[in-house]
Amino acid sequence: TCALPILARALLHRLPSLRILATSRGPLELRGEHVYRLQAMSLPASAAAGSMTELASSEAVRFFVTTAEAVSGYVPTDAEAAVVADICIGLDGIALGLQMAAGWLGAMTVAELREQLRQRGHRLSYRGTQATERHRSLANVLDWSYGLLGDAERDLLMRMSILPASADIKTVTAIAGENTDE
Repeated sequence: TCALPILARALLHRLPSLRILATSRGPLELRGEHVYRLQAMSLPASAAAGSMTELASSEAVRFFVTTAEAVSGYVPTDAEAAVVADICIGLDGIALGLQMAAGWLGAMTVAELREQLRQRGHRLSYRGTQATERHRSLANVLDWSYGLLGDAERDLLMRMSILPASADIKTVTAIAGENTDE
C-alpha cells in the first residue's frame, strides 16, 4: 500500500493551510481533494510522416523527443520522422513506455529501437536507477496492474483483447456479455 495518503492526511491535520500537489493513478481520497484527470497524449496522425516539423503537433512525439534529447542527446532527423512516429504509435503514447524507449537511444539507433519494440516478447526496461521495481519495465507495470484485477475483470480484459482501439461501445458491450453493467 502507498503511504502517501497516510502522510498527507497527517500533514493536513497538523497544518490545515498546507496545500499538496500529488500525482497518482487514482484519488488519495482526502477531504477537500481536487482530482484533475489528464487526457492521453495525442499521437501522430500516421507513421508516414515526412518531417519532424509535421510531427510537432503530437504530444507523444514531443515527449519522446524531449526525453531522448535530455537522456542521451539524441535529436531525430527528418529522415527518421516516420520511425519516431511509428514508435510513439506502437507505444500508444504511454508516457512510461516512451520514457523507457527514449532511454535506449544512447545504446542503439532509433531504427534499431523500433525493431526491438516490434519483436515479440521484447521487454522494454528503464535504464535509470530511480524507478521502483514495478516501474523498471513495461512488463512489470502490466504484470502489477493485471495482478490488481479480479477474476471477472481478467476475463473481460481477455475477451476485449481481440478488439481494435477504435471499437465502439456497442461492440464492446457485445463482447463484454449480457451480464455486465455498461
